[in-house]
Amino acid sequence: MPSTVVLMTSVTSFIGFIINVVVMLTVLWRGRRRYHILFAVLLFIVACWDLGIFLVMLRNSHPSEVLLYQNIVTIPVLFYPAFAYHFTATYLNQPRRKLAVATYGYCVLALIAMAAVGGAPTDVRTYEWGIVAEYEPSPILLTWLLVYYLSLGFSCWMLFQARKREPSPVARRHIGYILASFLVFCVAQVKVLVTLGVDAPFLLPFGMLLTDLFGALIGVAIVKDRLFDITVIVK
Repeated sequence: MPSTVVLMTSVTSFIGFIINVVVMLTVLWRGRRRYHILFAVLLFIVACWDLGIFLVMLRNSHPSEVLLYQNIVTIPVLFYPAFAYHFTATYLNQPRRKLAVATYGYCVLALIAMAAVGGAPTDVRTYEWGIVAEYEPSPILLTWLLVYYLSLGFSCWMLFQARKREPSPVARRHIGYILASFLVFCVAQVKVLVTLGVDAPFLLPFGMLLTDLFGALIGVAIVKDRLFDITVIVK
């Protein structure tokens, strides 16, 4: 019988997968600009993560499958910092091509380094409540986490500054929704601590619940305030 933590994480990750896929398809269906595509990619990455964690929880008694699913979802997640920054700069019409290219370049190098040198999980951690992939605090992983938070932190700062300067109340609300969703996703990464050996099981379902909130905030903003200039009729 799966533990309460495994069951809760399964439910929250599956709900998050549905939410993020629906919002992603809505953005792709109604969006026509470059930033629509970039944000849809962000939602796709988050949906992949949700699906991967759901499969990890569903097959939690099979260590080889846990490793397989974790390694697969690591690939798109590696590129999240680059797409997050690229989207923010494009949405705010503040092109910083050199920094964007540098961030993409680092993500590619991190992927190559993980494949060649190591850094991806090769074993599992076993807790009383279940098993998860085991990450070692290697230089590659720690550097990627630094780039991840620098990228999201700078994106949040750009959004915050743009919101202060924006004269339109509607545009300010739009920027506020995106800023809130990025901040939520920053906090959601506390779930990674479980894979580093911190036996705090509540962090896993809590982190996945926050990941659900990432897509939910954007969905509410689209329906309520026409975020990204998208109109969705809800009957």
